Formats: sequence, structure tokens, C-alpha cells
Amino acid sequence: MTEPESTRTFDTLQGEVTYDRLNDLIADPYRVTLDEVLDGSFDDQPLSVDLLRELHRRFVEPVMPGLAGVWRSERVAVGYHEPPHVHPFKDFNGRTVRLFCWFVAVRHFKLPVGHTWVEAGTPEDTAYRAALREFDDHRNPIPMKDFWIANRLQ
Repeated sequence: MTEPESTRTFDTLQGEVTYDRLNDLIADPYRVTLDEVLDGSFDDQPLSVDLLRELHRRFVEPVMPGLAGVWRSERVAVGYHEPPHVHPFKDFNGRTVRLFCWFVAVRHFKLPVGHTWVEAGTPEDTAYRAALREFDDHRNPIPMKDFWIANRLQ
């Protein structure tokens, strides 16, 4: 099964791009920010909304500076949730929350650091997408749990 191409476009410092291209542009700034989280660069900051905004700003600003660290101003429904409770930013909420979760996991729970991304087009990517679909379609978290245990917590 092939993934449909995105029809939504984004205004970036590189011009107007598709979502697929945006993912490529945001990947390196995100990895840099994740490395900063994992190496303790934010350890002196308290758990707060300011930290959440700073994490978002760090990886979004190099690509879309007008969006970086800016709270969503309009009310929209996202799935079953209503921002700002779950999606406080216009875009990149999931990535921001993952950075925040790594901050908490490493700083407070002293969990081991592992790599947290999946390369597109690999068998891992196929397994990851299947686990996501299983959760989306059936609310079954077991395949995602099994994926992370098998591929990331070795």
C-alpha cells in the first residue's frame, strides 16, 4: 500500500513546500534538538509551558520562524481533542511532545537513551506504520508497544 501524497502546502524559508518536503526540512533541526535534550542541555529548566515552547521553537525556527514557539490562536478540533489542551501549536505538536517526553524520561526516570526515529522505506518503517494503523483503526496499543520494545529498547 502506498501512502497518498499530501495536498497541503506550507510556507517555509525554502518557499512553499509539500508536507513530505517539510518533513525532510524539519528532520535535521529536530535531531539537533533531540540531541540537546538527551545530552542534558535543558536540565536546568523546570518542567513548564516555557520549556514546551522552547523545544518547539528550537526545531521549527530554522524552517518556519513565524510559527516557532507560537501558541495556536484559533480553536479547532483535532480528532477527539480540542486545543490548546492537546495541540497547542498550529503544527509539530507530536514532535514537540516527543521531545518533552524524552526530557522527562531521561531527566526524571533515568531511562537509557536510544534512537527514536524510523528511516522511511525500511522494514522498520513498514512495521511502525502497521502498528500506527492498528492503533488508529482498533485502538490496540500492543503492536506499537511490541515495535518499540523490539526496535528501540535493546
